[in-house]
Amino acid sequence: MIDPNELEQFLAIPRAAVDELLSLGLVDETTPLPQAALSRLALCLRLHQDLQLNWAGAALAVELLEELRTLRLRVQQLERLLDRLGPELN
Repeated sequence: MIDPNELEQFLAIPRAAVDELLSLGLVDETTPLPQAALSRLALCLRLHQDLQLNWAGAALAVELLEELRTLRLRVQQLERLLDRLGPELN
């Protein structure tokens, strides 16, 4: 289970900001916080601070960036598969 106090210390942000981040659903509060979730929250914080995005906008940007990464990986996998099947399918 995520301890908001530990998250507050890790991210060095006020408790109210931690509560808002958690309410946006970027991490599952019922499980231990994996490194990927910490990275996600840290990226959200940087977008909020550097680009002056509100928390909801920063959370949406993080989700879209993750989706883009997933789609790029999928395209690479499909391109490798096409290469193995032969040039006639390209």
